[in-house]
Amino acid sequence: MTDVGGMFAGEPDDPPKNIGHEEKVEFCQVKDWFITKKVNYRVKIDDLKDAFPKTKTINLKKLTTVLNKYMEDFGIDNNLKLAHFLAQGAAEVSQFNKAYAEENLNYSVKGLICTFSRFVGDKRKSDQNKNLFFADDYGRKEGQKAKKKEIGNIAYYNRIGNGDLSSGDGYEYRGRGIFQLTGKYNYEQFTKYYQKNYDKEMDFVKNPELLCTDYEITVLSALWFFKNNVMKKLSINKNTTSNQVTAIVNKNTNSYLKREKYFKKIIKVLD
Repeated sequence: MTDVGGMFAGEPDDPPKNIGHEEKVEFCQVKDWFITKKVNYRVKIDDLKDAFPKTKTINLKKLTTVLNKYMEDFGIDNNLKLAHFLAQGAAEVSQFNKAYAEENLNYSVKGLICTFSRFVGDKRKSDQNKNLFFADDYGRKEGQKAKKKEIGNIAYYNRIGNGDLSSGDGYEYRGRGIFQLTGKYNYEQFTKYYQKNYDKEMDFVKNPELLCTDYEITVLSALWFFKNNVMKKLSINKNTTSNQVTAIVNKNTNSYLKREKYFKKIIKVLD
């Protein structure tokens, strides 16, 4: 992924000397001047190792690199915000061992009925209502694999900016990345943000698979989601609970307690 600085074309002939480790220096070739931008918040790889001892070091190194490069762009500038972000991410993608996550859609018949209101267990209901679908025809059961593409299209058509059932948008814009960005609308909005701030040529509507194949973009999509869905609704402070954040990130999950445990452990490590 290309890192494009909006006003900077390249490095000057003579970079300044003695730049401290706590400063990020960005150069401008317009005349003979440069700009220094103070960087006040960083996460250490050793802290992440302590927080996630079961996670592969290579995964934590990649995560640390991306966070330190971008997290302040998304307003994560203190331990509390980072701890909430990491706790949610850890629960979603197995302590960051499965960051290249993509919505599985390998639902059993029962799983479809419990998860999506458009799937029913009574064929008479689906025959009488064109917006309901008989789960037995699509879900995983003995002698039948889950029909993932059809499940995705049915579950998400005419929702979150997706087109109708025939558009294929439901499956095309299924959940991807650490926080499972879902729906064409969210892919469009993330694209707009990314093009404005980093690379005007990047298009996640045309290339949605990048959210689960490019690690930097995977993390950036999560940072973007966290900023726009959590931090815009909650003013994160010492009184903010893990349950409040979880209710926004994944309201119907059964992992509220797990996320709270992650948060308590992470904030202890970071502090």
